[in-house]
Amino acid sequence: MSNVSEKLKAIQELAENVQFVSEQTHEVNAFVVGRNQTTLDANSFKSANPALQNETVTAGSFDDVISAQENRDLSGAWSTLRSYIEDNLSNVVLLKTGTIQREVFAVGLLDGHIVGVRTFAVET
Repeated sequence: MSNVSEKLKAIQELAENVQFVSEQTHEVNAFVVGRNQTTLDANSFKSANPALQNETVTAGSFDDVISAQENRDLSGAWSTLRSYIEDNLSNVVLLKTGTIQREVFAVGLLDGHIVGVRTFAVET
């Protein structure tokens, strides 16, 4: 099993223990896209993800968004997931698409791939 596959599997196992709470509650799932990525920002993320070609991708605060989830989570599962992402991925960022019903990606780089978690949020 490759390093990316191992890390992605671990992220998915950790993500199974969390939910993303905004105005609604959403599942959190492991996410991987791209190859040979050396940078990670809104533009490189959009370029690596064909499904987002017609979407606007914006950066958000990884720390603020994840901290808000940690504060709601008494089990500590969000803190465990956050630590794993920060310890195993580089250039960790939070990216969003959409306007009110938003896709939210907490991702970083691993061996040229964009890896992390994907969920949804309602922001009004």
